[in-house]
Amino acid sequence: MDPLSRIVTRTPSLRTRVAFATAIGAAIVVTIVGTIVWGGITNDRKERLDRRLDEAAGFAIPFLPRGLDEIPKSPNDQDALITVRKNGQVTSNSNVILPEMPAGYADTYVAGVRYRVRTVDIRVPEPMSVAVGATYDATITDTNNLHRRVLVICIFAIGAAAVLGWLLATFAVRPFKRLAEQTRQINAGDDEPDIEVHGATEAVEIGDAMRGMLQRVWKEQDRTKEALASARDFAAVSSHELRTPLTAMRTNLEVLSTL
Repeated sequence: MDPLSRIVTRTPSLRTRVAFATAIGAAIVVTIVGTIVWGGITNDRKERLDRRLDEAAGFAIPFLPRGLDEIPKSPNDQDALITVRKNGQVTSNSNVILPEMPAGYADTYVAGVRYRVRTVDIRVPEPMSVAVGATYDATITDTNNLHRRVLVICIFAIGAAAVLGWLLATFAVRPFKRLAEQTRQINAGDDEPDIEVHGATEAVEIGDAMRGMLQRVWKEQDRTKEALASARDFAAVSSHELRTPLTAMRTNLEVLSTL
């Protein structure tokens, strides 16, 4: 088999398998935790936007009887849009007019821009509907930044788990490498080899099985040697016994020929 075919057909090493299995296990755990964190970040950013709308509405409502122009800017609602509906009249503090919606929180689109709107119905001193809204731009940007951090952390955690699995597998593989090295040093005809492996239980069991197999092989080898030695002795004795009658006959013939 040529080297290229050997490389193609070669199965992954134990270290590679351990590192791959560790990476898969870490990926499952990280995916579950990352999904929970991902959803938590999304919900938290949305809740923060809702709280900001609550603060903006709570800050602006006391000034509404004076008119929208009298509402001062606060640090937390500089980009908040306010639309007031009163007695059939609609006024807004910007060029964007938020649509009429039921009280509570809702998402809407105005001119292709997504807004989060908090609608409050006021009964006194006169009935009116106040809609406070803000775009999702800052929230989406902040959420995406945090999501990217989560992805980076997850990828780093999986990679670190794979590297750690690779390093820890070194200690598990070392007894098998020692066993392979001892096995390669065994040559036929040598004295009975001594296989000694310490470490992982599996490696010790394989070493014991290998030692028992070699002991049986060497016993059979000794029996074969003894059988060959017996055969050689038998052949030597037989040859001697066959030569003795022939020598005697040759001597008798020589005596007879002299008569």
